[in-house]
Amino acid sequence: MTSMRTVNRPSSDRSDDLLEGTAYAQMGGFFEPQYSQLEIDHRFVQRREGVARAAFRARSRRQLVLGALVLTALTGAVVAQSGLFSVRAISVQGTQRLDADVVRRTAELRGQPSMLTLDSEVVAARVRALPWVKSATVVRRWPNRVEIRVVEHVATAAAIVGNEVALVAANDRVLQRSAMVPAGLPQITGVTQLPRDGTQLIPAKVAELADMLGPQLRPQLVAIDVADPSGVVVKLVDTDIRLGRLVDIDLKLRTAVAVLERGDSCRDYVDVSVPTAPVAGC
Repeated sequence: MTSMRTVNRPSSDRSDDLLEGTAYAQMGGFFEPQYSQLEIDHRFVQRREGVARAAFRARSRRQLVLGALVLTALTGAVVAQSGLFSVRAISVQGTQRLDADVVRRTAELRGQPSMLTLDSEVVAARVRALPWVKSATVVRRWPNRVEIRVVEHVATAAAIVGNEVALVAANDRVLQRSAMVPAGLPQITGVTQLPRDGTQLIPAKVAELADMLGPQLRPQLVAIDVADPSGVVVKLVDTDIRLGRLVDIDLKLRTAVAVLERGDSCRDYVDVSVPTAPVAGC
């Protein structure tokens, strides 16, 4: 077993002088190392200073970004209120049946609103609510002009209830009331009530049916009778096509064309309510 030597503190004044200012201190009868002050590694100091500098730079960047956003918002507000980019002209394109002034009024751009805050889709939705409008787009033309582009519906048929006539588009949308049935436009009869303009005709798919007849049948179309929803009849110049319900319309029409092209002598009507078993009769 190894014994530990005790080192006594030198008693001479010279020993005290030599130890003064060193990292050693006297404890009991031993000389042991003891730090009187923390000796911090210079790399740790540099690291701490680097972290502080990085945090300062990050705060500075955030403050700069925030300041730029505030300045941009204030500038935009000032410009928006200044009238520099206010709407001063509204042009309307694509109207045929519609009056361009009606489109302008419906767009509701009164009071010269700012081009910066104008919601083009909201304005277009207002215009699309007009019965004749099939589609509408709104384009901002800087600095002060708004352009409204319109595509109108085409009247496919005229629905008749009593003495009342309404023009109807291919998607069954009621376009407007009419004093008479326009020349060359097929009639829709048997409707019990005409809905208001801009809404859908009931039953559905009737006006669409007129658009589906194709080049062989469409020139001969006189009327579509929907008095009996289970027995819809397409009235041609010299033949009636009995469709039954408005299902499998395309197949039924192809079958009717095939029967008519056979040239049967007795064909006052062609019943294709069951398209796999058509019947022609007088």
